[in-house]
Amino acid sequence: MKTFSKQTKIRTAIAAGLLIFCSGAFAATHLQQTSANTQVTLISSSVPAGQGKCDTLAFLNRAFFRLLPNGQIGSAPFELSAKLKQRLVVTDVEWAAYGGAGPLTAGNTLRLYLYLSDNLSYPVFMSRGIDITSDNAGGRPGSSEQLTSGFVVEPGSVICPSVVQGVFNGGASAYLETIILRGYLTK
Repeated sequence: MKTFSKQTKIRTAIAAGLLIFCSGAFAATHLQQTSANTQVTLISSSVPAGQGKCDTLAFLNRAFFRLLPNGQIGSAPFELSAKLKQRLVVTDVEWAAYGGAGPLTAGNTLRLYLYLSDNLSYPVFMSRGIDITSDNAGGRPGSSEQLTSGFVVEPGSVICPSVVQGVFNGGASAYLETIILRGYLTK
């Protein structure tokens, strides 16, 4: 009976894993997106008064614009194509906020909520809480979060951010300084 060294067994296991991976036996995830055409980075920016599609205090008169590969932002707010039956899977969220109706208050917790189409009853994303301290209350506290599975946005849906300091449905709104969404397009 032939015995194999530990090193040979490890090499064989790695080769088998690569063969399975390359054969497509694993389901695709957002980490395996290969086409730059499907990847999307959205950046918040101001729009003329009354032209924003989301009326939360944190995102009033703002919209998401696609960041182009040359570093410029698109000239019009980002919209999914219903004709192409595109969907957006959001996988990463970066944001920073500052005081809204009043200043950020030490002792409160700051959270970002994302809703679809102004339905403020059911968030599709809730950030981890940021404890407001006397050190960061006058600044722009925020977070960068990577979602394990992400969430899906259908054509016609509007992503509506809301930032609250305090407790859900019981805190004061805050303003978003910036929000960046990263993800990819799928059908």
